[in-house]
Amino acid sequence: MKIYLIGLPGCGKSTLGKQLARHLGIKFIDLDSEIEKIVSLPVREIFKNMVKVFSQTGIRNPARNE
Repeated sequence: MKIYLIGLPGCGKSTLGKQLARHLGIKFIDLDSEIEKIVSLPVREIFKNMVKVFSQTGIRNPARNE
């Protein structure tokens, strides 16, 4: 069984995910933590760097229809 929780930063995905996994008896994996291990950077830094790259290259944000 796989359950994916998505939402805004700080909305409780990890807290709820841990509780849900414990209740269902399944493994909990926090993807932010896994990504941070792989790239050796906090997720916040990754997003900050993405914003810099977008602004420096003139790439528009498709989510904002720019």
